[in-house]
Amino acid sequence: KPEAAITARQVIKKGHKVKYLVGVMRTIGRQEREEAESIEADFSIIRLKGAKKDRALVGPIRFVNHSCNANAMFAHHSEKTTEVRAVKDIEVGDEITVYYAKDYFQNGTCKCLKCQE
Repeated sequence: KPEAAITARQVIKKGHKVKYLVGVMRTIGRQEREEAESIEADFSIIRLKGAKKDRALVGPIRFVNHSCNANAMFAHHSEKTTEVRAVKDIEVGDEITVYYAKDYFQNGTCKCLKCQE
């Protein structure tokens, strides 16, 4: 089980934006990542195996967990804003999850609830 999770407080229909679950996703280099990690920055970093750059998630979207059976996706609303949209209907109490990337897990072992079944 994840330490923290975002759950739906109302039904969210497929294709709809998840209200208030927005933020910024920006590409960062190795030096920026190392500096951020050294000061316990207030954002999450997604590292993709083989990628030259990582992505920083800033704002409430940084709390969205990964699932191989995700019910939502990151949607780039503008250059400065990323939102979360439902890819299937989400019921009240369901955790809101997104699929990070095929190469997200460094050792290739996914620990999402779907893969641990």
